[in-house]
Formats: sequence, structure tokens, C-alpha cells
Amino acid sequence: VGDGLGGFIFPSLHPVFDGMLAIAKLLELLATFKMRLSEVVDDLPTYYLSSTQVTCPWEHKGKVMRILSEQYRERRSKPIDGIKIDLGKEWVLVLPDADRPLFHV
Repeated sequence: VGDGLGGFIFPSLHPVFDGMLAIAKLLELLATFKMRLSEVVDDLPTYYLSSTQVTCPWEHKGKVMRILSEQYRERRSKPIDGIKIDLGKEWVLVLPDADRPLFHV
């Protein structure tokens, strides 16, 4: 499981981020496929990532999530931690912050 910020969790081992295991798995992948890291990177598609934080009073966060869920019912994925809205070749992920009155978009 990835967090979108570069951290990976391997839940079959333990439910926390594990950078050392991520490196070990990357090395395992490279050895298995007999590839150099530069080759893997060259094969990755180009993508763009933009993120921001949107403040929202605590008492409105649930209402905002419900409105987004209803408004984009046909374009959303399973809500796990937030709402992912599929826009075809693009998507938007709206995550309510657990500790602060804001959303990560």
C-alpha cells in the first residue's frame, strides 16, 4: 500500500511504513527481472501530480464529504479514506485530515 507521498506499507508483515523493506522489495524486483533501476524508470509513464490543502471547519467536514459523494456518485471509486473522483484521464483524491480542520486534495 502506498500513501501517495512515497511511503509504503506491507500489511502482511506489519501495519507501518517501512522504507528498508521497500528498498529490499525494489532490489528483489530488479534482480527477478534482471533490470537496472534506470531501465525501470525509463519505462514509467509521464505523470503530473499537484496537491494542496483546503481548510474546512471541523463541523463542516462530514457535510463536504457527503456532498462530494453524492455529486460525483457516477465518477467516484470506493471511498476508503476519502473520495477519489475519476475524471477520465485525470482523477482527484479528497482526504479529510484526521487531526486538523482541513482536506488534502
